[in-house]
Amino acid sequence: MNTTIWYLEAWIQKQKWHKKIKNFFREIKVLIIMFVVSFVWMLLFTNAELFFGWDNSTWAMNWKSNTVQENWDIDIVTSDSWQKKLELEKMLNSYEDSEIVEKVTALTPEQELKNSLSEYKFDFNVLPPTNRIVITKINLDVPLIDSKYKNESDFTQWNFNEELENGVVKYPTTPQPGVAWNTLIFGHTSQERWQKNPYGTVFSKIPNLVEWDIITIIWGGKMFEYKVIEKTVVTPSNVDKQYQKYQNQSQDYITLMGCYPLWRTDKRMMITAIRVK
Repeated sequence: MNTTIWYLEAWIQKQKWHKKIKNFFREIKVLIIMFVVSFVWMLLFTNAELFFGWDNSTWAMNWKSNTVQENWDIDIVTSDSWQKKLELEKMLNSYEDSEIVEKVTALTPEQELKNSLSEYKFDFNVLPPTNRIVITKINLDVPLIDSKYKNESDFTQWNFNEELENGVVKYPTTPQPGVAWNTLIFGHTSQERWQKNPYGTVFSKIPNLVEWDIITIIWGGKMFEYKVIEKTVVTPSNVDKQYQKYQNQSQDYITLMGCYPLWRTDKRMMITAIRVK
């Protein structure tokens, strides 16, 4: 009985020992499997480019480069935006502090235009290039000819027909307009029908002039205005007397002369005007 029990206990101890050994090897097996799995995983991870053809370094560099570039772009945009904002604020502050704001708010467009025009000097001459006589009341605007005769032996012949075909004539030896004393200007009032002088009736309406009417003379690129002060009819022998009445004076006069009445030459119409401008 005791022997049996001893064998039984020995067998039980042997079974326990076998079980421990079996459990030990099982744990060793599990550890070996875990080690192998870990080793294979590490091997694959560290040598992926070798097994799968990946280029981890290039991928890493590209990723890093893209990240840096994006950050750089963001910095540049942020810096430019901030700089532009500062410049705009500076411009606005200087604009608000300048006198331009006051001018824009204080002056109307009409005033601005007037001020701009006042800065220009319109000193160019817009008058006709030729000498002329203009009498608005009788719609007269014709050339004023400076006679080519300059001495007494020439003009005593009274040969002015050629010059009278080009307008009215300033009589020789009389002063030019704009100068003191009396300027004598003569022209036709009528002519025969067979004559073809375009200025043959140029002074036909001067009898319609009355006191205070304005006569404008353009001479040498300058304009002078005269006001009628006397109108009279004289015989040819009294023309010089009437002319001399205003000749030796300190003021500036003009005298217009034409035959009177129309179609006759026995008298002369003489109209005298004094310079007012």
